[in-house]
Amino acid sequence: MTKQASDIFLYEDFEYDLLDYDGKGLINPRDFGMEPEFVETDCYAGFISNYEITKDGLFLTEMQIANTINKYSTIQGIKPKPLGERSSYVVYQQLRLFTPYTGIIQAGRRYTEREKELCKLLHRSIKEYKEVTEFTFDEGMPTYGKSTRDDGLVSSFDFFDSIDQEFEYLKNSTKLLER
Repeated sequence: MTKQASDIFLYEDFEYDLLDYDGKGLINPRDFGMEPEFVETDCYAGFISNYEITKDGLFLTEMQIANTINKYSTIQGIKPKPLGERSSYVVYQQLRLFTPYTGIIQAGRRYTEREKELCKLLHRSIKEYKEVTEFTFDEGMPTYGKSTRDDGLVSSFDFFDSIDQEFEYLKNSTKLLER
């Protein structure tokens, strides 16, 4: 089976490939009345999205969509552009659409070309991902993250500016109370 193109998540200037998710609220072209189509074996969904994760929220920044009948909507006043002369895809660029996702996103950060070269020089084996991170979101706002590096080091982090902000979030979170 052909490896599928994945959504990309930008976090602190690093690109992460979407590996898995458990939640609701990621943007879909159907949300805008468009019907993506399977046109290439590496993208059965018919669309690929790019997101940015900041402490201010999860934002859709770009979306590529395949649709052979050329029925596309405007998103945030932006019209799609052809991805290439022979491509069945169009691309929406320069978006900043808040994404009200709630759940966990597991994403992998690949090695840079320089890191790959250093690993070869040191005769170190390379896994597909340098780091795998689980990001937790509540209605589009990032709350926690947990990263596991290829060397086994695990670190966790939160997106709160202060302990008071974190306490307020925990106090008001009905999702945590339901568990």
